[in-house]
Amino acid sequence: MPQAPVEPSDPRKILSDLTFEGLLHHFESGSPSVGIFSDEGGQIFGGHAMSKKNLLKTVAGLSKVWDAAPLNRTRAGQPLRTFRHRRGCLHLMLQGKVAESVFANEILKDQGFLSRCLIAVPESHIGTRLIREDDTTMREKERAKVNLAEFSAQISHLLSKSKDLNGDAKELNLGVLSLDPGARDELIAFANRLEAQQAKGQSLEGIRGFASKAAEQAARIAGVFTLLADPDAQSVNRETISDAAHLANWYVEQALCALDAGFVDPAMKEAEQLRQWLIKKHRNTTFVKRDVVKSGPSNIRDTRKVERLLAILEEYHWVEKCSDVEQGQVRTRKAWRLVCHD
Repeated sequence: MPQAPVEPSDPRKILSDLTFEGLLHHFESGSPSVGIFSDEGGQIFGGHAMSKKNLLKTVAGLSKVWDAAPLNRTRAGQPLRTFRHRRGCLHLMLQGKVAESVFANEILKDQGFLSRCLIAVPESHIGTRLIREDDTTMREKERAKVNLAEFSAQISHLLSKSKDLNGDAKELNLGVLSLDPGARDELIAFANRLEAQQAKGQSLEGIRGFASKAAEQAARIAGVFTLLADPDAQSVNRETISDAAHLANWYVEQALCALDAGFVDPAMKEAEQLRQWLIKKHRNTTFVKRDVVKSGPSNIRDTRKVERLLAILEEYHWVEKCSDVEQGQVRTRKAWRLVCHD
């Protein structure tokens, strides 16, 4: 008897947008491993998946993917479907203001979604991205091209390896990496050090959720390092765990800046921006509103905004009003001076 044709699997491995239902649909008809990658993460956080109605469902589902837990889908009139041995990787880039709102979201914090993410808040290089074509720079660029080509080839090789489970192309057959004795000792020492820093009054008290998962993150990073170096490796050595713990600790420091700082009122941020400008331009001189409107930071060159920001700085005793001050050849009663606290 002729057999009915089997629908081919969706070959896509990278998604740039999602809903959790869409992700489950992909796992039903597509690759059992998927990367959710976007350089416009605001598209996801501002979309249907992260709306007020769907936010908790989406982040809870993504957290289960991180945990490698079975994923259940229940629909009226259809049997329960459980997806096992699926994996997902999430990498999103966010603009600064979008990232601030994400980091301050209480649901994302309380549900543990942010604790499962490796957060990086790099400093801007604007103003230093100069085009150089000297011999040293060109040699560095060539080395970078070679390294990138080698990395791409290794990733392609790993992606091409078969991961079928019992003949089912929709489930992964994942191997197990063990820890060498020295690697286990290194990981335990790292975990214990972070645990002590989460105690009341200690440095990581404010990001306990993230810090509690940092040792597991280090183990995951070490696994990635190991398989990139040798796809047939069976164990992780101490040196690799040490390198991974060093990187995980860097992410802990980044999380301290992003998650423990809390939400900063935009007006307070602009007031601090103005204060820093005043330190550079009027540390030892008086100034009037016109000075700020004319040559201050470009985003606050508005008379009413300057008035509000000066009121904030005055409230916190960073500036004070001066009376009967000579500005050029004109005397004015509406001037300020910076109050230096150092």
